[in-house]
Amino acid sequence: MSWVSPTLIHMSILSNDQIDVIEDALDRCSDGEGELYRGYSGRGMYGRTCVGIVVADEGQLVAFGRELERAADRHDVEVDLGRMAFDSMGLRMIAYWPNWDTADEDEDDEIDLGPMPDGGRSEPINGMYDV
Repeated sequence: MSWVSPTLIHMSILSNDQIDVIEDALDRCSDGEGELYRGYSGRGMYGRTCVGIVVADEGQLVAFGRELERAADRHDVEVDLGRMAFDSMGLRMIAYWPNWDTADEDEDDEIDLGPMPDGGRSEPINGMYDV
């Protein structure tokens, strides 16, 4: 895992087709229980937002990776999200991609993440954040 200054993150916008692929993969890996999170502000993002997915555990996250490749082939759309980070939410987790966001945020789709559990790491380490 590498440490990156938050100022080095370049933000790109996902197309509607790419969002459809992500949602397709998420539905398949989580039996419809996973959620696309638009507008997540992760560790060290200083208010910038990105796209993420809420899944039950690491197993669903691994399954999402496999399903994302298959969904991209089915839809004939390239989706390369690159570097991922994640935060624990107690019973669930959010995986997010600090360099990707969506063009429009629908406030009705927001997920109440609740407070970070005591074990959640949200403070900088040596002045840098893990992204």
